[in-house]
Amino acid sequence: MLQRIQSLFLGIVVIAMLATSFFPIWSETNPESGEYNQISALYYKHIPTTDAPVEHTGFPYAIIGILTFASATVAFIAITKYKNRMLQMKLGLLNSLLMLVALGCILWFTYQGEAKWMPEIRGGYQIGLFMPAIAVLCNSLANRFIRRDEKLVRSVDRIR
Repeated sequence: MLQRIQSLFLGIVVIAMLATSFFPIWSETNPESGEYNQISALYYKHIPTTDAPVEHTGFPYAIIGILTFASATVAFIAITKYKNRMLQMKLGLLNSLLMLVALGCILWFTYQGEAKWMPEIRGGYQIGLFMPAIAVLCNSLANRFIRRDEKLVRSVDRIR
């Protein structure tokens, strides 16, 4: 049944992981020269000065995008598998793993970017960093409610 609370939480996971793919994760700006660095889930963007052309680097930053799209896909599949709660729990576990790897990659790339590009200027975390954390929380809540439904069904089966 798609009206269960875990479907709502899994829907939030899908939205949050897709939002991670499109919002910036980390950025820093040098106020003196206008130099700008930004990490997104799909690329790294560098603007050397205000008049210079924008430089985009896809690899290895696209790994984050691949993981976020995979996580959103797994969450969507888990929503549609509402009749098979055991499979839903396994998909939730896989999704937790994907999201934690994505969050680890995000933290690693931002740490590397902070140290490499302009170490004297402190960069700022953007909304794209917080979306996977929200998704992990919603995914764990969805798994908890799926487990609760499974226990309820098993207890009713024992009564029959």
